[in-house]
Amino acid sequence: MEIIVIIVVFLLLYIPCQMVKNAKIFDQIDELKARIDDLEAQLNIVKNADFAPHSIAENAREKYGEVVSSPMESEISSLVHSEPSNKSQNETPPTSQSAVKISGVSEPVSNPVKEEIREDSPWVKSEVKISEVSKPTLNHAERQVIHEEKTEDILPKEEKSNPILAWLLKGNPIVKVGAVILFLGLSFLLRLASEYISFSIENRYASVAVIGVISTVLGWRLRYRRYDYALILQGLGIGILYLTSLSALKFHQLLPASVVFSTQVLLVITMVGLALLQNSRLLAQVALLGGLASPVLVSDGSGNYLVLFCYLALLNTGVAFVAWFKAWRSLNLISFVGSTALILGWGWKYYTPELYLICQLFLVYYIVLYTFIVCRFAILQTQSQEGFSAESDDNATLKQLWLTWLSGMRRVGSLDGSLLFGSALTAFGMQYSLVETFPQSLMYSAFAFALFYTVCGVVMTKRSALGVVAQGMYLLGLVFFTLGLGNIFNETLNRFFLLGIEGTLLYVFGVKQKMPFVRLNGVALSLTALLCQLFYAPFDAVISSALLLQGLVIPLMWAHHRKLHSALWETRGVMGITGLLLYGVVWYFAQLYAHGYLSYQSVVIFIVVLALLGAFWQWRKSNLLLTFWVSMSFLFPFFIHLFGGQMENSPRLFESDFAQFVVLLAFRFDWLFKISIGEFYQWLDTLPLWLNGVLAISAFIVGWLVSNPKTSVLRIHNLGGWANLIYSGITLWFLLDDYLDLYSSVRGAVNILIIFGVGILLTPWLRWKQLAQTQVAFLPIFACYSLLLFLEGINRHLLEYFFILLIATILHIATMPNWKTTLKAKLQKVWHVGGLNFFILAWSVYFVEWVDSMDYTLSKTWFETSKVVVPLIVDFALLKLRPTLQKWGMEKVYLKQGVILSIIFLFIAFLVGLGESGDPSPWRYIPVLNPLEFCSLGILVLLWLWHKSVSQEKIKTEFFLIIGAAGWLLLNVMLMRLWYFYGDIPWNLDAMLRSFGLQASLSILWTLCAITLMVKGNRLAYRKSWLIGAGLISLVVVKLFTVELSNSGGIARIVSFIVVGGLLLAVGYFAPLPAKNQNEK
Repeated sequence: MEIIVIIVVFLLLYIPCQMVKNAKIFDQIDELKARIDDLEAQLNIVKNADFAPHSIAENAREKYGEVVSSPMESEISSLVHSEPSNKSQNETPPTSQSAVKISGVSEPVSNPVKEEIREDSPWVKSEVKISEVSKPTLNHAERQVIHEEKTEDILPKEEKSNPILAWLLKGNPIVKVGAVILFLGLSFLLRLASEYISFSIENRYASVAVIGVISTVLGWRLRYRRYDYALILQGLGIGILYLTSLSALKFHQLLPASVVFSTQVLLVITMVGLALLQNSRLLAQVALLGGLASPVLVSDGSGNYLVLFCYLALLNTGVAFVAWFKAWRSLNLISFVGSTALILGWGWKYYTPELYLICQLFLVYYIVLYTFIVCRFAILQTQSQEGFSAESDDNATLKQLWLTWLSGMRRVGSLDGSLLFGSALTAFGMQYSLVETFPQSLMYSAFAFALFYTVCGVVMTKRSALGVVAQGMYLLGLVFFTLGLGNIFNETLNRFFLLGIEGTLLYVFGVKQKMPFVRLNGVALSLTALLCQLFYAPFDAVISSALLLQGLVIPLMWAHHRKLHSALWETRGVMGITGLLLYGVVWYFAQLYAHGYLSYQSVVIFIVVLALLGAFWQWRKSNLLLTFWVSMSFLFPFFIHLFGGQMENSPRLFESDFAQFVVLLAFRFDWLFKISIGEFYQWLDTLPLWLNGVLAISAFIVGWLVSNPKTSVLRIHNLGGWANLIYSGITLWFLLDDYLDLYSSVRGAVNILIIFGVGILLTPWLRWKQLAQTQVAFLPIFACYSLLLFLEGINRHLLEYFFILLIATILHIATMPNWKTTLKAKLQKVWHVGGLNFFILAWSVYFVEWVDSMDYTLSKTWFETSKVVVPLIVDFALLKLRPTLQKWGMEKVYLKQGVILSIIFLFIAFLVGLGESGDPSPWRYIPVLNPLEFCSLGILVLLWLWHKSVSQEKIKTEFFLIIGAAGWLLLNVMLMRLWYFYGDIPWNLDAMLRSFGLQASLSILWTLCAITLMVKGNRLAYRKSWLIGAGLISLVVVKLFTVELSNSGGIARIVSFIVVGGLLLAVGYFAPLPAKNQNEK
């Protein structure tokens, strides 16, 4: 056993050293090639440049120091201004013979572009002399990064993709999944072999460790040919060694805990070294995860806090060391999340007040460390950026403010907000847990945090690279300072008052300093304070008055300083504050009346005066909020009269009945009808005569002031025509009602058809405008009456209702020509769309009732399927009539707006149908040739035809994906129905999941679809098809873990994992993710 341990340790020490040695040799060779490519790239730049040769020399000196001498400038000049000689196409450029003596080159810049060089150029005859390299050699990954940075000003910049999505899709994800599955398969194989094969436990572990070493070495050897593939193999190999040492401790106690812990730390260091050598963030992340998991995996449960804190301090210091050189945000976040989880887990189980000092010191280290990491990340992200300014125009719109704020995040996020705010809030939570037993601990802790972050913000403001971080520090300081102040005051209303004062001060400061961000925060805080007062805070005469008065400061400041040049967001925000103040004033006077501070007459006078002031302010303007308030203000005294006595027991607005009027009046007009007219008249009788006069005159003045002269009203000469027309219609209704011998429900529908039918026939002859206008009312009146018929039931009058619905459809079509002269363009669209959807609904209800009444031996499937028949027929008919609709100019109205509701209904019905068994009794189930699946396929065909004809180009791909996903679901359900009808499997999810035959069939179906998509995507270089196939492969992998994995100890599980893992590795190697096509969107 000791010999095996020595061998493993020797391999762990020897292999990294040998890899480093080989890396240096390969790096030196690549360095020479890179420098030759660099010279060729400079020659190409010189030949293609449009600027003087001396500028080239200056640029070269800026990049490489004093590399090009004055004689070299003349050579460059002669090269630029000379004519290229005619050369044979088979002749290669003599780049191997051309070189310049380089003495100070620190960073090579390679360029794959190679062009011919003149034979008579003096550079061709120069010798290759590379005397020195000032900096250590660079490996392939680092040289590629430097190449991208140096050629940033030469090559066109590509649009940056989502960094999170890019990280998930980078490299070869199929190989990653295959490696994990193959690893599990080998583990299952070893476990099975241990039960049937006599093989010592030490040899088993040694065999697995050898596999890990081989995988790591193989990955190192492939790092230049298949970079991503090599990194995965290295991570797999070290992961095998890591878990092997852990298993040797946990399951068989072959190694002591100290040796295992040291081995794991050594493996973590090795992986970090490999990550730095190859510039691989992935390896560093895996190494950090392993380092964070080691204390948990190797722990003996003693809860030794000193060892844990020291280990975490060293580990996080190493992360900070890496953060000094690398802007690897994900590594910082992993360190933060993992360390926080370990600390919280230990504290929840082992913390006692006696450990306060050591925990407090570690918490200080915790805050300072992650604040340093955030700052260093920002510096690294902004070193290559110049000319950045976070300032915005004083009158910037909300969109401009948002874009200005995002500009600070655009450089791969110069502010790591998740780490900054996450560490601050998490540390404050842990701080409160440490000191919660001390008096006023929350206040002092909040002030301490506010001081720390404010000081950090002041220090960081002096450096431009940390400008965005400084803003975050100031924001955290303000948050903690507000939290500390709020803890001083215990009453809820006092806290809202402080919040309102803070918002007012911020707005005033933003106005004086011309800072729109500050004004935006001030408006938001003031709105929050007012809303909290109205909906949450109890009534207090003094505090409520002060809060309303301080809320008035923002509208006054805006009117005096910002009214003429204010942005839309600021105007809307100030108007919102004004509206809340007006409603708050009404609520405030209602409370004064309820508590006996003011008489009822005084309350009415105050409201009237406020209404007059608001109306004069609103005169000839279009502020809907203020207009609505002053228009409804004369109802406020009435409701105060009704509910004022109840408000004393419900001091909060949202608890009182008065809130139903003040807050929900704009949404609940039906609530007004609950109050009888008699109560309103009784209220008027209780008022004094002079008060009635004041209300009348004031209401008249307010109505005149808030009226809009642009609003059209009915002319007086049209009223007579309307009166006679309405009278004639009512008379005809009663005449038909007495004459026709029909059922009452049917008779009402016939009356409507006859009245409007006569009007439609007479309109072209009489040319009566009001008569033509009444035809517009046919659709809503018939729709409302049909709704009553639907509720009553039409199954007893199917024949009568068929003719009623048929005639109504004809009349509806006949009224359409009158809409052009009686309705505006927007209302015409509403009537077209509404009529189409109503008659689809009406005919659908009729058809469902007809199917239900035909034969009671039909299964439920027939009844459910009948609901989609009419929408399918109508939508297909409209698509067929598309040329006619184009001729009438109605294509957009009907095909893009009219059918959208039926399309949504059909798609929902399709999704609902996926959960049905589809029993076609009395027919026998045949795939596709049954009502449910036939209609489902019809819905998919309709969706495809509809989107092909009307969808915009930018959404066609997404819609195709939706249709493809729906078709894939339908294939799965059809397969499940086959097993249900012919495999005797009950139609429920549990039974389906327990059927290994069905699961195997689904896996085969998914795999066939996935392989087809992935091979197609790789052959056609179409990434989306490949990614969809990868998604299906992911589902197959999930099934392996949820279904096959449950078959514990079975050969099928082992074969499934090994075969699937091997296939994924093979597919990832021979058919990897294709390169991104620029034309692919």
